[in-house]
This record gives sequence, C-alpha cells and structure tokens, in this order.
Amino acid sequence: MNKKWIIRQPIDRTTVEQFRSDLKRGIDTYDKAEHFFRPKLEDLHNPFLMKNMEEAVVRLNKAIERNEKILLFGDYDVDGTTAVALMYSFLSGYSNKLDYYIPDRYTEGYGLSRKGALCERNEWKLEELYKLLDFVAVAIGADIVPVTGENRILAHNGMRLLNEFPRISFKRLLTLAKRSFPVTLTDIVFTIAPRINSAGRLYSGRQAVELMITEDESRIEELAQSIDNYNQERRDLDESTTNEALEILASDKWYEHSKSTVVFHESWHKGVVGIVASRLIENHFKPTIVLTENEGKLTGSARTINNFDIYNALLSCEDLLEQFGGHTFAAGLTLRKENFETFKARFDSVVKETLTLEDELPNEFIDLELNFNEIYERQENRMLIPRLKRILKQMEPHGPGNMKPVFYTRNVYSKNIRILKEKHLKLQVTQPDADVVLDAIGFGLAHKEYEVAEGVPFEMIYTLESNLWNGRESLQLNIKDIRVMI
Repeated sequence: MNKKWIIRQPIDRTTVEQFRSDLKRGIDTYDKAEHFFRPKLEDLHNPFLMKNMEEAVVRLNKAIERNEKILLFGDYDVDGTTAVALMYSFLSGYSNKLDYYIPDRYTEGYGLSRKGALCERNEWKLEELYKLLDFVAVAIGADIVPVTGENRILAHNGMRLLNEFPRISFKRLLTLAKRSFPVTLTDIVFTIAPRINSAGRLYSGRQAVELMITEDESRIEELAQSIDNYNQERRDLDESTTNEALEILASDKWYEHSKSTVVFHESWHKGVVGIVASRLIENHFKPTIVLTENEGKLTGSARTINNFDIYNALLSCEDLLEQFGGHTFAAGLTLRKENFETFKARFDSVVKETLTLEDELPNEFIDLELNFNEIYERQENRMLIPRLKRILKQMEPHGPGNMKPVFYTRNVYSKNIRILKEKHLKLQVTQPDADVVLDAIGFGLAHKEYEVAEGVPFEMIYTLESNLWNGRESLQLNIKDIRVMI
C-alpha cells in the first residue's frame, strides 16, 4: 500500500543542537518547556473541579464512618479494570467492606445501571494515591488518549513508578510475553493492555482486577497464565477472523469499486471485531465496519482512516440502525439482519460523497530530515551513546498528541538484508558520507526487499527505538516506509 509522506515543516539546520527546538511540538516559552520536559504532580488540576465531586466525597466519607458496604463498579476494558484495581487498593486501607463488580461484555455491556461515583477523601495522604499511578499509566496507554496536559503528567509519573517499583502482576505478564523492564507506553499498548483486555473481551474482566490487586503470588501466577492464554486465544481469533474477512473481500467484486468495507459473518466473535476492522484497514485503506450476529441482530465495530468522521457517516444511516455510538475515529453499532445489504450500500454512498482525496491514502507525517552522522557524537575516535536518543528520551511518554518523532533520510544504502518470519525486513543501513552503520527493522515490510537491494540508493522514514537483546541495549531504526530514489 502506497503512503503519502508529509513533512510537517521544512527546516534548514546543520547541528544536532537544534533538535530539541526543531521537535518542540508547540513549545515556544520557558514555562511550556518546563511543564513538558519536567511533568510535576503538583501541576495537576484540583479534582474538586469535577462536577459533583464534593457530594461524592461526603457520601463516601459517610459510608466509611458507618462501616457500610462499598461497591466499586468498572467496565471490562483496561481503563475500567485498572480504575477498580486502583480504588480497591487504596480504599482497602480504610474499609474492610469493599467489593467490586465488572459487567459481562455480552449480557450487560458498558455502563453503570445504577447511580455510582468514584471519589477521594480529604484526609487521605496524596503519597498513598501516588503509589497507584502505575494503574493510571496503564489505563492512559491502553485507551489511546492524548498524552498531553494532565494526561502527560499522570503518564510520566506512572511510567516512572511502573519501571522503578513494578507490581508482581505486571512483571509476570511481561515475563510470559518474553519482555522485561524498563517498559514504555508503547509496551503497554502492545503487551500489557492486550492481555488485560483479553480477559474482558473473551471471559470476565473480574479476573483482570483480581490479578492486579491480589498479593498472593501463587494466585498471581495462576491468573497471569490464564490471562496470557486468553490473549493467545484472542490473537488466534483475530487472525482467523481477519483471514475470513479478507476472503470475503477477495471473492466479492462489489468491494473492488467501493469506498468502504462492510463485512459480516454470524460466527465471528464479538470480542475481536474492532481489532479485525483495524487489521482490514492495513490491507484495504477504507472506512471499515465488521459485524457479527448476537441475539438475532448484527452488532459490531467501525474504524476510520485519517480524518474521515465515521460517526457522522453512521449518523447519515441512523434510520437503518437500532443503536450506535462513538466518535470521529471509532464507533459501535447494532442493526437488524434484514437491513444489512441496504445499510452497506447506504454507508458506502455516504463515504463516496464525503471522503476527500487527501483521506484516501495513509499519511506518514515527517518531523525532520536527518543524516545518520547526526545520530551519534564522536569523541577520541569513538562513537559514544547516541545524543539524539537522550533528547528523545526527555520527550517520553509518547502517544496521541505527542507521537514519536518520525525522521526522513535520503541516499541510504543497505547491507546484510534478511527476512524474518516471512513478513519483516531486517537489515543494516548507511550513507556514503556516514561513519556509522545502523541496525534497522521494517515490521511487515518484507515486500520491500527488492527496493532495498544492496547497491541501490533509497530513501526511508523511521523512528528511533531502543532494542534490548541478551541484556544489551542498542539503537535500532524502526522503518515505517521505503522508496527507491529516482
């Protein structure tokens, strides 16, 4: 799939000293720089600015004073289960009548059926709450929310806590995934969050909460293994469902001329349709809806491309839907089975009318053009620790609103090309005037093998990553796209 490369702002620069300012992400004053590079917990907003917080505090205090039962209610996804784990861990020091409830994904769905609140008590020491910020960091990473402002403060401090004092539960999940500390927010997104999510997606989110709050190491081992097994089951379902959906697209000529993808099969698992929609977009870059059958109706998930507003597209089809909800980039929906073909045609018509040419190609935004010699610094004829990497480290944690900087380098040559697992491209790269040879990997880019043949110059866009192997850390380029130079 071809991608559109967009350089955010052409910059004329000759030294590494300007990297920090070039990558400033809207930081144009000392105060902004201070808040960005040194996120402090004291800069968090006053929680009593939240609506009804005062009433919630009074009620919870009263429940503790009266020794009443307290029920913590959270949804079955990662931010729901971590919120319950956080509150349970904290309140257990003040009440012995705590319980928690995680609704069943299939029989109850999202949301609280009766009025409830999560709140804090004035007398409690903030230091005790700060010890639970690792739960918040996991929730922020899993929910793919902007890592800016208050979220950045919470994620930064939560990640530091997670790496310096990791919980046994998270350590065990990482061990089963053959990963180790230190971790980044990206590791949460791709390693920890999918495992916690798999419990709620396939079985019960209650197991995920228990894993995070129990101190019984044998129980942690048992739960972590079960949840890791659920994740493997989820991955198998994801792969088989994606393959079945791709077969539908290949066998039906309607999709050759459509601007959207809308697919349905009654046997697909409800817990993976959202993931499968994202997978299909990787192969067919179109607004995508994946549906399965549940209690006689079709239910599923919608995912979009670039800035196309998929919620508004569904709004134009609302007379054909039983219910729907979401936002610009993702949504859930339910419709009658007999309306499927009509809905598919209507939705595609809406997409054709509103999709812009700019949205039809995946965009890759480039922060800076870079030469390989600028990545390292020399001293006494030795290459020292990458200087640029240290600057980038200060910009973490990365996520929406503060994505990893993407670099562009031209006139690149390859050596030692290998294909891993039939789909990944592993190689070393250099430039004619560079003193360094760098390791690089392109996940899912095996089809680009002939574009990087030895002796053929090419251009590439990439991010800089740390690669930990056998206890040794090295710098690796994570290639996002490659083009032969003309």
